Amino acid sequence: MRIRRILAGMLAAVTIIAGSIPASGLQAEAATNWSVYSDDYFYNKMNASEKKLYSGMTSAANKAMESSDNITEIKAPYSGLTIEQLTNVLRIWTETEAQYFFISNSIHYSYSTGSGSVVSGTASIDVLREYQSGSARQAAKETFRNTIRSLLAQTTSASTLVEKEKIIHDALAKRLTWDGSDSQSKQSSASSLIGETTVCAGYSAAFSVLMNALGAPTITITSSSHGWNEIYLDGKWYNVDVTYDDPLWNGGSNTYPDGRNIRYTCFNVSDSTLRADDYYAHIPDSYWDSYGRPVCSTDGGTSIGDSGSGRDISEIGKTDDTASNTDTGKSSDTVKKDMSSYKVTVSPKSVTLKKGARKGISYSTHSPSALTKVTWSSCNKKVAAVSGMVIRAKKKGRTTIRGTFRFADGTKKTVKISVRVK
Repeated sequence: MRIRRILAGMLAAVTIIAGSIPASGLQAEAATNWSVYSDDYFYNKMNASEKKLYSGMTSAANKAMESSDNITEIKAPYSGLTIEQLTNVLRIWTETEAQYFFISNSIHYSYSTGSGSVVSGTASIDVLREYQSGSARQAAKETFRNTIRSLLAQTTSASTLVEKEKIIHDALAKRLTWDGSDSQSKQSSASSLIGETTVCAGYSAAFSVLMNALGAPTITITSSSHGWNEIYLDGKWYNVDVTYDDPLWNGGSNTYPDGRNIRYTCFNVSDSTLRADDYYAHIPDSYWDSYGRPVCSTDGGTSIGDSGSGRDISEIGKTDDTASNTDTGKSSDTVKKDMSSYKVTVSPKSVTLKKGARKGISYSTHSPSALTKVTWSSCNKKVAAVSGMVIRAKKKGRTTIRGTFRFADGTKKTVKISVRVK
């Protein structure tokens, strides 16, 4: 299970603010070189304004990682983005930079309107409550590092990356227990590399952190209800879903007579094979394709060819890409194709809340590049109000939340969410 991002127009008072990005090429054990545990595939698909926000969040997260100050959030400024671009960058950052174990999935932004649909302001992401204390965060960081070292050490006897990948895949399936909890902490790598009880987000975060450390470009992909990985081996991209390969996930009853009866149904497989295992859970959120999600067209399994031996961890580093590339990665033909379909889906479609409770809204559209504006309103603000993308229950009754989506050619789509407050 995967909790959707909560987007709200509010900022907390205590924060870590973005600064400069640490220099590349540092040793993996150096405090500031946490970039060795992630891949810059999606970053390289972004335009200059998107990269600036992405890098700002990374800088703020690095400072928080090394700081002993008590903090409640990290934040970074942004400009020259649409709301759609802003939220997409933040979603991609939180999934890609899984090494920042203390980060929650609660995203906020404030903004002022610029020219047309472009906005500027400040974006922030909450720190998980258990790591807001500086001393607790520093202690957890050492546990996090030690777990990574221990798991990577299991791969030293392997000669190829795919052999190392299989060891990591199996080690995580053996280590982790699927929890099914909706708690924010289960959505972080802390649940899988500090704790051992997690959900799909923890499985995919841990796999990404470890395989990137070993030198295999690895990214996390999400759907409306699930998360898994894509990995680049021997010149091709493959899907890996460690959660689904753990036979005890989601309350399964398989026994483990010798370690664990791990399966490989979702190990280095194509998109079509992955979806054959569970179709709807493996349909990526639309924003991944907007940034050029790699297509996985081949089944490789455990017998991929020359996957190489990986890289020495001490040599892994990422260069700060400051090029002013404004290419969004989408051709004009792609944009035209997007504009031919304006289907919008929203979650939840209906919800029952207790007075004072809050509920985040998420949506997806087949035409993200053509979307220019999204507005939300409540038919009865006395029963429930909506701010940003969060519904707040106020008093007993029923109301409807309306979302209006406007596209570049003037098309307007409306969605409704039925709300009951008890």
